[in-house]
Amino acid sequence: MRMLLAACGIAMALAGCGGGERVVADRSTPRKAVLSLILSFDERDPERMISGEELKKYFASSSDPACLAAMIQIHEASARLRRAAIERYGRDSAGQLDGLGPLKEDRAAYEAAQETIAGDRAQLVVAGQSVELVRESGEWRLQLAAGQDAQAAARVLDAYAQALRQVADDIPTGKLDESDRDKTIRRIRAILAAQRDAALASR
Repeated sequence: MRMLLAACGIAMALAGCGGGERVVADRSTPRKAVLSLILSFDERDPERMISGEELKKYFASSSDPACLAAMIQIHEASARLRRAAIERYGRDSAGQLDGLGPLKEDRAAYEAAQETIAGDRAQLVVAGQSVELVRESGEWRLQLAAGQDAQAAARVLDAYAQALRQVADDIPTGKLDESDRDKTIRRIRAILAAQRDAALASR
């Protein structure tokens, strides 16, 4: 997962499966801001996922618009996929889908990340990769990549969002179904992993 995070200039689980915790936005510290964002993608119930407008509040106003728009597309495509999976396979099976995890490891990594604050700027470092944040109106927000880095990140995110939407469209048709539900979920996970790798290769 952190390969994609490096491409985006931030770290988060884009399509994780998780514990279904209700997201309570907390941007009072850099670490809490990142963890809240990770949890926003961890919500199993698509009806409780935050909106695209709410998602924007996690990012600095100076973030690249194309990269931010692509991030919202990923978020919305993730919700669309979860709705389709829940309707066809049930909530428990749908909860096993994990496109870019492992989410628990990402959460643990950022809970223990090195945090450096200098005025209204901050940095979290995990495994040699940094997440930049800025403080705006008393809240910490993630700074998305700019320039060529942002263009590359947007391409990765756009490609993966398109893949998520395609899988979401295929699920109701039964096109992805195997002889039993466990095999079906494993197949979908494999498809998502392959599409993730293809998206990363597009940057």
